[in-house]
Formats: sequence, structure tokens, C-alpha cells
Amino acid sequence: MSFVALGYYFQENYEEALHYSQMAVRARAPYIAIRALLATLGQLGRADEAKAVLEQFKSREPNDVSRHFHITTPYRDSKHREHLLEGLRRAGVRGL
Repeated sequence: MSFVALGYYFQENYEEALHYSQMAVRARAPYIAIRALLATLGQLGRADEAKAVLEQFKSREPNDVSRHFHITTPYRDSKHREHLLEGLRRAGVRGL
């Protein structure tokens, strides 16, 4: 579900991205799903909802956040990585 959510995210279909990222978080709550959910909430301007998810996100952060981000965002075109970072920043994520 996380990758389906990201597919919709990069198509800028944020409502579908939200739907699938919420499903992924409810199912297992992997870090990547939470990250997709936060980025989507950021792009939708739903900062209050993002604040509620930030603690869960922070509690699951890998030891080397920056390295993990680069490993899990192997996009050929850097605009996709930047788009994801933009959503995360809008959601209140710092340090990436």
C-alpha cells in the first residue's frame, strides 16, 4: 500500500495518496507508509493532522535518517525526491 500511495503522491493525486497511505498505516504502520502519509498531509495543507502523526513517525526513525531517506528514494529524477521533501517539510518534518 505504501508504494501505491507514493505513486498517487507523485501524480499529485493527493486524495488517493492519502487513502492508500492511511490504509498502509492502519495495516502495519511501516516507516515508509507514515512518511508517505505525512508528505501527503503536508501537500494538502493539513498540518494539524500531520502533527498527530509526527510522534509516530519520530518513534520509528532509523538511526541514520538521512542515509535511510536516500536509500529509500532512489528516483532517477531528483525532482521526485524534492517533491517528497517538500511535502514532509510542509507537514513539519525537520532534519531530512
